[in-house]
Amino acid sequence: MSFPLFVPIIAGITVGALFGFFNGVLVAYGKLPPFIATLGTMVIARGAYTQAAIVSSLTAPYRAIAQTLFFPFRFPVLGVYVIIITIVVWIIMRHTRQGSNFYAIGGNINAARVSVINVERNLVSVYLFAGILYGADGLGIPALLEGILALINLDGMVRNPVVMMDAVKGDSLDPAVEKSYREVIDRLWPGTPPTERIERFAFYERAKSAYCVVMTGETVKYGNIIFKKGVIPVK
Repeated sequence: MSFPLFVPIIAGITVGALFGFFNGVLVAYGKLPPFIATLGTMVIARGAYTQAAIVSSLTAPYRAIAQTLFFPFRFPVLGVYVIIITIVVWIIMRHTRQGSNFYAIGGNINAARVSVINVERNLVSVYLFAGILYGADGLGIPALLEGILALINLDGMVRNPVVMMDAVKGDSLDPAVEKSYREVIDRLWPGTPPTERIERFAFYERAKSAYCVVMTGETVKYGNIIFKKGVIPVK
């Protein structure tokens, strides 16, 4: 089933906002420690996620979110989104009463309460705001690969330019995860050798020497991936 692009975007932001609001209520009115509240809702979300299917075939409009380059500078549109969101957040935090309240509560919650700031309501607003931003992160790794691999080439001089973490003893891999990645890799860089799987701590050690690390909101198990960038060919 295919939906217009705005439907999954709004759905992701809405779900993020609902979880943020729920966390805020638990912390502000339920007096739960933030760590316990957010950990609990994370477990709930992951439990629900196990009933969902991994989307491996992305539609062209969705891929365009990550793939499109901002003409004429060839700057990824994703970067434009980040800049816009950063500016909006900066304006809210620096030039609105709501932002001043956030600063006051974060600096000294007791002083903020004495200053007649509605701490509970503002705490809920903080978590709601954070949830909206988390929801806006809705790009999974396959969509992100569309943007990254459109700008770089993989190293053709090494045996395995694509590396993923192997399952630990007693655990198992979900084949759909690698399949969703390989669909993008093989389409953009056909002929890429099979993905190499290495032990968990060996993966961590290799990741330490990475030139660039991109963190996403992806939660699939063993979903981390390392690319060996090649030399850009002269055209």
